[in-house]
Amino acid sequence: PSHPAQASLPRLMVVIPMLAVALVTVHFNTLVHPFSLADNRHYTFYVFRLLFRKPSIKYLVTPLYILFGWACINALGGTAKPAEIASQGVGINDPSKPDEDTERAEETDDDGVRVSAVVLWLLASTMTLASTPLVEPRYFILPWMMWRLMVPTEGVSGLGTRHGSDEDDVRVGRAAKEGWLDSVVPEPSQSWALYLETIWFTVVNATTGYMFLHRGFAWPSEPGKVQRFMW
Repeated sequence: PSHPAQASLPRLMVVIPMLAVALVTVHFNTLVHPFSLADNRHYTFYVFRLLFRKPSIKYLVTPLYILFGWACINALGGTAKPAEIASQGVGINDPSKPDEDTERAEETDDDGVRVSAVVLWLLASTMTLASTPLVEPRYFILPWMMWRLMVPTEGVSGLGTRHGSDEDDVRVGRAAKEGWLDSVVPEPSQSWALYLETIWFTVVNATTGYMFLHRGFAWPSEPGKVQRFMW
Protein backbone atom coordinates (compact mmCIF):
# COMPACT_ATOMS: atom_id res chain seq x y z
CA PRO A 1 0.00 0.00 0.00
CA SER A 2 1.00 3.58 -0.52
CA HIS A 3 1.56 6.05 2.27
CA PRO A 4 -1.81 7.83 2.57
CA ALA A 5 -2.32 11.56 2.54
CA GLN A 6 -1.91 12.90 6.06
CA ALA A 7 -3.46 15.76 7.95
CA SER A 8 -1.57 19.02 7.97
CA LEU A 9 -0.92 18.71 11.72
CA PRO A 10 -0.61 15.60 13.91
CA ARG A 11 -3.41 14.72 16.27
CA LEU A 12 -3.04 15.21 20.02
CA MET A 13 -3.19 11.43 20.59
CA VAL A 14 -0.10 11.14 18.40
CA VAL A 15 1.75 14.18 19.71
CA ILE A 16 1.65 13.19 23.40
CA PRO A 17 3.47 9.82 23.11
CA MET A 18 5.87 11.24 20.52
CA LEU A 19 6.68 14.14 22.83
CA ALA A 20 7.29 11.76 25.73
CA VAL A 21 9.67 9.65 23.62
CA ALA A 22 11.46 12.78 22.39
CA LEU A 23 11.94 14.14 25.91
CA VAL A 24 13.34 10.82 27.18
CA THR A 25 15.64 10.58 24.17
CA VAL A 26 16.93 14.12 24.65
CA HIS A 27 17.50 13.54 28.37
CA PHE A 28 19.47 10.29 28.06
CA ASN A 29 20.90 10.54 24.56
CA THR A 30 22.17 14.09 24.10
CA LEU A 31 25.75 13.12 23.30
CA VAL A 32 28.01 15.88 22.00
CA HIS A 33 31.53 15.23 20.81
CA PRO A 34 34.08 17.55 22.49
CA PHE A 35 35.28 18.59 19.05
CA SER A 36 31.84 20.08 18.30
CA LEU A 37 32.21 22.40 21.29
CA ALA A 38 35.83 23.33 20.61
CA ASP A 39 35.96 24.36 16.95
CA ASN A 40 34.08 27.59 16.23
CA ARG A 41 34.60 27.23 12.48
CA HIS A 42 31.66 24.82 12.33
CA TYR A 43 28.02 25.94 12.39
CA THR A 44 27.11 23.12 14.78
CA PHE A 45 29.36 24.78 17.38
CA TYR A 46 26.90 27.69 17.60
CA VAL A 47 23.86 25.38 17.58
CA PHE A 48 25.12 23.38 20.54
CA ARG A 49 26.24 26.50 22.34
CA LEU A 50 22.68 27.82 22.04
CA LEU A 51 21.13 24.51 23.16
CA PHE A 52 23.38 24.28 26.21
CA ARG A 53 23.07 27.93 27.22
CA LYS A 54 20.40 26.86 29.71
CA PRO A 55 19.55 23.26 30.74
CA SER A 56 15.88 23.74 29.83
CA ILE A 57 16.45 24.84 26.22
CA LYS A 58 17.21 21.35 24.89
CA TYR A 59 13.83 20.19 26.25
CA LEU A 60 11.89 23.22 25.02
CA VAL A 61 12.87 22.59 21.39
CA THR A 62 11.57 18.99 21.33
CA PRO A 63 8.15 20.07 19.95
CA LEU A 64 10.02 21.53 16.98
CA TYR A 65 11.68 18.16 16.36
CA ILE A 66 8.27 16.51 16.28
CA LEU A 67 6.75 19.18 14.05
CA PHE A 68 9.60 19.07 11.53
CA GLY A 69 9.64 15.26 11.53
CA TRP A 70 5.89 15.18 10.97
CA ALA A 71 6.22 17.66 8.10
CA CYS A 72 8.86 15.47 6.42
CA ILE A 73 6.71 12.33 6.66
CA ASN A 74 3.56 14.23 5.71
CA ALA A 75 5.22 15.51 2.52
CA LEU A 76 5.70 11.92 1.36
CA GLY A 77 1.96 11.19 1.42
CA GLY A 78 -0.23 11.45 -1.67
CA THR A 79 -1.95 14.78 -2.06
CA ALA A 80 -4.73 13.81 -4.44
CA LYS A 81 -8.01 12.93 -2.70
CA PRO A 82 -10.78 10.79 -4.24
CA ALA A 83 -13.20 13.73 -4.28
CA GLU A 84 -10.69 15.91 -6.10
CA ILE A 85 -9.94 13.19 -8.65
CA ALA A 86 -13.65 12.59 -9.25
CA SER A 87 -14.19 16.29 -9.84
CA GLN A 88 -11.45 16.21 -12.48
CA GLY A 89 -13.30 13.70 -14.61
CA VAL A 90 -13.22 10.28 -12.96
CA GLY A 91 -16.47 8.55 -13.81
CA ILE A 92 -18.10 11.58 -15.46
CA ASN A 93 -19.45 9.40 -18.29
CA ASP A 94 -21.60 7.32 -15.95
CA PRO A 95 -22.92 9.36 -13.03
CA SER A 96 -25.44 6.63 -12.21
CA LYS A 97 -22.72 4.46 -10.61
CA PRO A 98 -21.39 6.37 -7.60
CA ASP A 99 -19.94 3.28 -5.95
CA GLU A 100 -17.92 2.33 -9.02
CA ASP A 101 -16.79 5.93 -9.48
CA THR A 102 -15.64 6.21 -5.88
CA GLU A 103 -13.77 2.92 -6.11
CA ARG A 104 -12.09 4.04 -9.32
CA ALA A 105 -11.13 7.35 -7.74
CA GLU A 106 -9.64 5.58 -4.73
CA GLU A 107 -7.64 3.32 -7.02
CA THR A 108 -6.35 6.37 -8.86
CA ASP A 109 -5.17 7.99 -5.62
CA ASP A 110 -1.70 6.48 -5.71
CA ASP A 111 0.51 9.53 -5.47
CA GLY A 112 2.03 8.60 -2.13
CA VAL A 113 5.25 6.80 -1.30
CA ARG A 114 5.03 3.20 -0.16
CA VAL A 115 5.22 2.74 3.59
CA SER A 116 8.07 0.25 3.21
CA ALA A 117 10.16 2.88 1.41
CA VAL A 118 9.53 5.41 4.19
CA VAL A 119 10.44 2.87 6.90
CA LEU A 120 13.66 1.89 5.12
CA TRP A 121 14.57 5.55 4.62
CA LEU A 122 14.00 6.26 8.32
CA LEU A 123 16.07 3.25 9.41
CA ALA A 124 18.94 4.03 7.04
CA SER A 125 18.99 7.71 8.01
CA THR A 126 18.86 6.88 11.73
CA MET A 127 21.71 4.37 11.53
CA THR A 128 23.78 6.83 9.51
CA LEU A 129 23.23 9.91 11.67
CA ALA A 130 22.68 8.52 15.17
CA SER A 131 25.78 6.34 15.14
CA THR A 132 28.24 9.13 14.34
CA PRO A 133 29.80 11.05 17.24
CA LEU A 134 29.98 14.23 15.17
CA VAL A 135 27.15 16.12 13.48
CA GLU A 136 27.60 18.36 10.46
CA PRO A 137 25.03 19.73 8.00
CA ARG A 138 26.76 17.87 5.16
CA TYR A 139 25.95 14.55 6.87
CA PHE A 140 22.29 15.17 6.03
CA ILE A 141 22.85 15.64 2.29
CA LEU A 142 22.31 12.00 1.29
CA PRO A 143 19.24 11.43 3.52
CA TRP A 144 17.78 14.69 2.26
CA MET A 145 18.40 13.76 -1.39
CA MET A 146 16.60 10.43 -0.91
CA TRP A 147 13.71 12.19 0.82
CA ARG A 148 13.45 14.84 -1.90
CA LEU A 149 13.37 12.20 -4.62
CA MET A 150 10.49 10.46 -2.85
CA VAL A 151 8.35 13.60 -2.45
CA PRO A 152 5.41 13.17 -4.87
CA THR A 153 4.99 15.62 -7.73
CA GLU A 154 1.42 16.78 -8.27
CA GLY A 155 -0.05 16.80 -11.73
CA VAL A 156 2.36 14.31 -13.33
CA SER A 157 1.64 11.00 -11.64
CA GLY A 158 -2.03 11.17 -12.65
CA LEU A 159 -1.15 11.21 -16.35
CA GLY A 160 -2.96 8.45 -18.21
CA THR A 161 -5.22 7.46 -15.28
CA ARG A 162 -8.07 9.86 -15.96
CA HIS A 163 -11.30 8.30 -17.21
CA GLY A 164 -13.15 10.89 -19.24
CA SER A 165 -14.48 11.42 -22.75
CA ASP A 166 -12.91 10.14 -25.97
CA GLU A 167 -11.54 13.63 -26.59
CA ASP A 168 -9.86 13.53 -23.19
CA ASP A 169 -8.38 10.10 -23.96
CA VAL A 170 -6.91 11.38 -27.23
CA ARG A 171 -5.45 14.41 -25.48
CA VAL A 172 -4.01 12.29 -22.66
CA GLY A 173 -2.54 9.85 -25.18
CA ARG A 174 -0.86 12.69 -27.06
CA ALA A 175 0.50 14.05 -23.79
CA ALA A 176 1.82 10.61 -22.87
CA LYS A 177 3.81 10.46 -26.11
CA GLU A 178 5.25 13.86 -25.30
CA GLY A 179 5.55 13.02 -21.60
CA TRP A 180 9.19 13.97 -21.40
CA LEU A 181 8.11 17.62 -21.33
CA ASP A 182 5.60 16.98 -18.52
CA SER A 183 8.36 15.47 -16.41
CA VAL A 184 10.40 18.66 -16.70
CA VAL A 185 7.85 21.49 -16.73
CA PRO A 186 5.82 21.69 -13.49
CA GLU A 187 2.09 22.28 -13.34
CA PRO A 188 1.11 25.93 -12.63
CA SER A 189 -0.38 24.87 -9.27
CA GLN A 190 2.98 23.62 -8.05
CA SER A 191 5.32 26.08 -9.79
CA TRP A 192 5.30 28.50 -6.86
CA ALA A 193 6.56 25.76 -4.52
CA LEU A 194 9.44 24.87 -6.83
CA TYR A 195 10.35 28.52 -7.31
CA LEU A 196 10.28 29.07 -3.56
CA GLU A 197 12.44 25.99 -3.00
CA THR A 198 14.94 27.19 -5.62
CA ILE A 199 15.12 30.65 -4.04
CA TRP A 200 15.59 29.14 -0.58
CA PHE A 201 18.53 26.96 -1.63
CA THR A 202 20.06 29.81 -3.60
CA VAL A 203 19.97 32.00 -0.50
CA VAL A 204 21.47 29.23 1.66
CA ASN A 205 24.31 28.57 -0.80
CA ALA A 206 24.99 32.27 -1.35
CA THR A 207 25.09 32.93 2.39
CA THR A 208 27.37 29.95 3.00
CA GLY A 209 29.72 31.04 0.23
CA TYR A 210 29.79 34.61 1.53
CA MET A 211 30.58 33.46 5.07
CA PHE A 212 33.40 31.27 3.80
CA LEU A 213 34.98 33.87 1.51
CA HIS A 214 34.45 37.13 3.35
CA ARG A 215 33.91 36.38 7.06
CA GLY A 216 37.20 34.78 7.96
CA PHE A 217 38.75 35.31 11.39
CA ALA A 218 41.93 34.48 13.26
CA TRP A 219 42.46 32.49 16.44
CA PRO A 220 44.61 34.11 19.14
CA SER A 221 46.69 30.94 19.18
CA GLU A 222 47.37 31.18 15.42
CA PRO A 223 47.75 34.88 14.58
CA GLY A 224 47.82 35.77 10.90
CA LYS A 225 46.22 32.50 9.81
CA VAL A 226 42.69 32.93 8.44
CA GLN A 227 40.07 30.51 9.76
CA ARG A 228 36.93 30.01 7.68
CA PHE A 229 33.43 28.78 8.42
CA MET A 230 32.80 25.28 7.11
CA TRP A 231 29.48 23.80 6.09
